[in-house]
Amino acid sequence: MSGGPVQLMAFGYGAELGAEGKIMAELDALQGRGVLRLLDFLFVQKTPDGDLIMLDVGGDDDYGTILSGFFPWDDEDGTPAPDELGVDPDELAELAESLEPGHAMALVLVEHLWAGGLFAAVEESGGELLSEGFITEEGEVIVGVEVQAISEAAASIEVAHAVEAAARAEALQAIEDAGVAVEVAEQIRAAAAADALEALISAGLIEQAAANEAADAIAEAGVIGEAAREAEDAAFEEAAEAIAVSHDIEDAAEAEAEDVASAAGLQEAMAIDEAEAVGLEAGLREEAAIEEVEATEELASRLEAVATLSKAEKRVLHYLSTELTFAMIADKLKISRGAVKDRAGRVYKKLGVHSREEAVEAALELGLLKR
Repeated sequence: MSGGPVQLMAFGYGAELGAEGKIMAELDALQGRGVLRLLDFLFVQKTPDGDLIMLDVGGDDDYGTILSGFFPWDDEDGTPAPDELGVDPDELAELAESLEPGHAMALVLVEHLWAGGLFAAVEESGGELLSEGFITEEGEVIVGVEVQAISEAAASIEVAHAVEAAARAEALQAIEDAGVAVEVAEQIRAAAAADALEALISAGLIEQAAANEAADAIAEAGVIGEAAREAEDAAFEEAAEAIAVSHDIEDAAEAEAEDVASAAGLQEAMAIDEAEAVGLEAGLREEAAIEEVEATEELASRLEAVATLSKAEKRVLHYLSTELTFAMIADKLKISRGAVKDRAGRVYKKLGVHSREEAVEAALELGLLKR
């Protein structure tokens, strides 16, 4: 594939002033960033008379030549749209037909340049696109919470890593300072030893006072050596403390990241519950609407059937609400018992019931009988 995937999008909107200009400005901005390439666009509006007209946007005659072929225009035949676009003309016609008078629809045919490399890699590996589409509003809630949680966790981990790096740098500096202190101590020891040796030599050649000076020098060397060792130990203790602090900070950061991830999981679960609740509520509303439509259709059917009741059937229906038997009703109407049962059966069928009691109840609901 030399370019990116091609997609046709349809947007419906009201009679807001300047809507077409805003849409075109955003398309131009996306083209400028190299995200997509605009192949064709068309703005269609439904007039108050119900006719479809093309809106002139931008005065560019190069656009609209492809998409206009999907619609039958009164003033021109239009150029038939190519079949390889994979667009169902009947679907677009239904979208246009669903527009309210004064409302418009924007058709935008774009090439997604950003996805060209991705699709090429899939094709080179022998793969193919299996599905694509936009997620629902419920899905956006879940994805939004998950992305926010991941971003917060990543930010916490990044801060933890930065603090850890600073602590390690401080520890390394402390170790380096300790090394310098040790080196200085060794130099002091060497100098003290040299002074002591020189004092001993002098003492042997000169007098007892020099020996005392040598002893003092050796003692001084020992004191200096002890101070050097103490400085060395203090430096190492400082380095160890810095490393421990860095580990504490790292543990705290990891704990915070885990807390953020846990909170994100709870938010995700809440979002999923909310989405399921919305879906359940929508399902209940749909069921209620279906039941209401069915009840309305049943009532309409009964009313239609009532209009077909004959006078003879209505007379039988009147007696059905009494305690008279079919034989007594036949005697009242001067007809046979079989004729009464036959007329009662036709009444049952037209009212959509199966018994005398149900027929009477339906007649009362429809106002054919009075309570």
